[in-house]
Amino acid sequence: MLDGIDDIAWRRLSHAYGSASDVPGQLRALLSDDASDRKMALWQLGGTIVHQGSRYQASSYAVPFLLEILAGPSPLTRSERLRLVELLGELAIGDPSFYASEEFPLAEIRAEAAEGRALIDAFEAGDWDGDEFEHYLFGLAEPDQERLGSVLLLRVYEAVLTGRPLLERLRDADPDPDLRVAAGEVLTWLSAPG
Repeated sequence: MLDGIDDIAWRRLSHAYGSASDVPGQLRALLSDDASDRKMALWQLGGTIVHQGSRYQASSYAVPFLLEILAGPSPLTRSERLRLVELLGELAIGDPSFYASEEFPLAEIRAEAAEGRALIDAFEAGDWDGDEFEHYLFGLAEPDQERLGSVLLLRVYEAVLTGRPLLERLRDADPDPDLRVAAGEVLTWLSAPG
């Protein structure tokens, strides 16, 4: 499990507090036999790869490992599995209450992301590390910040979207009714047009 995790240059990726070099350890801790390690890892991931609705470079890279952990045999408890599904929903769309009166604006995010792709490519082609991403971002004009942010949002949304078959299995067949409901809620947002 977690094959390829060390092939990712996490130090060069950003999360809410700078370099994402700590993310592999947090992901590995989700597989710990120690409940306090797993609890801390879920809490840390919920504040680093997604933070107050923001997503970061490391967010989309972490999603495949989160999906693998959720799908595979693991020591996760019922409540930890539920929190992991909720975390995937937060990663995909942020806070759903932002869209209570309308649909998730996927088409708008895709259009902005197309305009912002060159901005993220310029950063990622440079000799930057994750600690410098915020300086780069806030050095851009506000419209460009939003475009670059849309690239990150779209990357994460699409990463979570690859987990649709797993979420469908959880919704349709998991023995935990709360987990079935949570997976169904995430799927509702993944079905957004655009």
